[in-house]
Amino acid sequence: MSEHRIDILNRAGTTDNFAGAFLVSEWYRRNLYMYSIVQKTMTPQDSKALVLVGASHAAMMQEFIALDQQFRLKELKDVLK
Repeated sequence: MSEHRIDILNRAGTTDNFAGAFLVSEWYRRNLYMYSIVQKTMTPQDSKALVLVGASHAAMMQEFIALDQQFRLKELKDVLK
């Protein structure tokens, strides 16, 4: 997760107000939803997928792919050689 989100946003609010943690969890949930779409749209016949996202989302996608034994990550720069 982006350091900015966990270091700064997560601290927002008071000890009985978790506005910052809520914002961070919503961002994390959005990434999970995006990854879920990738998982659900892939079929056994698909051998490749291109997932084009911004830098902070890419970091999360990398984390999710590392935890998912169904997929293997290749950087676009390595594919375009």
